[in-house]
Amino acid sequence: LRFYLAKTSLRALQVTGLKLQEHGIAKETLAMIGVGVTPIALVLPALIARYTSGPQPLQPFMAAVPFRLLMNLAFSATVWFVAHSASSAAARDSEVGGGGKPEISALNWAVILAAFGVQQVVMNVMFVSQMAFFAKVSEPRIGGTYMTLLNTIANLGAKWPSTLVFPLIDVAGVGGADGYHVTNLACTILGVAWYFGFRTVVKELSAVPSHKWWTQPRTKGEEMQALV
Repeated sequence: LRFYLAKTSLRALQVTGLKLQEHGIAKETLAMIGVGVTPIALVLPALIARYTSGPQPLQPFMAAVPFRLLMNLAFSATVWFVAHSASSAAARDSEVGGGGKPEISALNWAVILAAFGVQQVVMNVMFVSQMAFFAKVSEPRIGGTYMTLLNTIANLGAKWPSTLVFPLIDVAGVGGADGYHVTNLACTILGVAWYFGFRTVVKELSAVPSHKWWTQPRTKGEEMQALV
């Protein structure tokens, strides 16, 4: 259940790129931002290894959830700002017969880049923490298969909400409201409820001895190895 609900609150952010393009930010620009934050994904696992390799590998995951929820609000603010800038530019250019393209200053681009950078950090902390937990509880006899199964369940939990986000945005936009912001806020509230409802459960799961997750009891050799 945790795997299926954990990332439900984060799905509205998948539409952020589309909303930015809708307000004049080029797809190529968003691609460049994605390339710019890629080094974070390369360096971060090594930086948090000492936290994910301990007895509580899911602790970084839970610590990152509040920041990930805050990013929902941060991206809503970013989309609103870009939309406001585009509207202002269009109004100015309409007076002189221009094209109405949005004008974003270097500082504003830095803010957008920082937002995507923080998002990348939080996402990778959650991913590395989750994979460390899967590695910890996987049964040695079928380690790769067990990790694949757990990761598949987690991926399903991350993907199924995406099926609902686009229709929900359309529904939330009825009556002139901005469906993206309404859905983003609803997902954030859901995420807060998940965090306070499941944080104790996640802590208990992380504390369960690894062999309790196995399909077969430990052998004598594995018992001796656990005592060392």
